Amino acid sequence: PAAYSKQPGSKQPGSKQPSSKPPSSKLLALVDDSDPEATPEFDPTKKFVRITGIKQNRLIEFDFSVGEPELYIELVLPFQAFQDFCASNSVQHLSPEQAAAVDYDRLKWRSGSPGVEHDQIENGR
Repeated sequence: PAAYSKQPGSKQPGSKQPSSKPPSSKLLALVDDSDPEATPEFDPTKKFVRITGIKQNRLIEFDFSVGEPELYIELVLPFQAFQDFCASNSVQHLSPEQAAAVDYDRLKWRSGSPGVEHDQIENGR
């Protein structure tokens, strides 16, 4: 079979060329970096695990997050695979305070009112 070679200036099928257009003002309005203290720095080297359950006495259910504990994916692995996963990703297990913050964030989103204050949830408002 003939080898495919990219010619200078040619476009490979399915590839996207970088846009030379500046970002739209709508997109820029969503990003406010005027106060660097307002938003913590996202650190992709930090990885977190929170065990949420055990299934059939052989599987670990857990949340895995990268950068910040509030953004996570739910996973299930056998015990040994979970230990290997944690070791290979150098994870940090969530502290009780971090777990409470994640639960609070989850509650806000499930109630359909992101940004609702803690006392409003406690008082059922």
